Amino acid sequence: MNIDENILEKLKNEGNPFEVPKNYFEDFDAMVNFKMQAVEKKSSGYQMLKPYLAIAASFALIFTIWKVITFYSVSPEEKMVSAQEQTSDSTNYSDYELSSLSETEIIEVLAEDYKVEEPNVETTAIIDYLIEEDISLSEIIEY
Repeated sequence: MNIDENILEKLKNEGNPFEVPKNYFEDFDAMVNFKMQAVEKKSSGYQMLKPYLAIAASFALIFTIWKVITFYSVSPEEKMVSAQEQTSDSTNYSDYELSSLSETEIIEVLAEDYKVEEPNVETTAIIDYLIEEDISLSEIIEY
């Protein structure tokens, strides 16, 4: 106990080592208000939108992952059936369908889509037109 009493006596004689700065409590309100205004100025529009951007990015990531999974989980046959259902009236051919066809079959299919009716013009009508337009025989031969 003797040591404890010596330490206590020493502390009493030296005084309190901890002091409050002068005018600390008088200036406390102004100092807190000044620091709060500085913090409020730092928060920008980006800081306010940051949580919403994070949510939007999360949804975009989930959607992308879902699309990748569904894209690779569907077999080519199912894709072809789905494509045929979507384009039942129009003629659209996917790469998968075209790869199973030969070159002549592809040409025949494309020719069906672009059939052009031949004009029903008589030879005499063509000759009459050329005469009326005063087109010479040499011009016709050039083309």
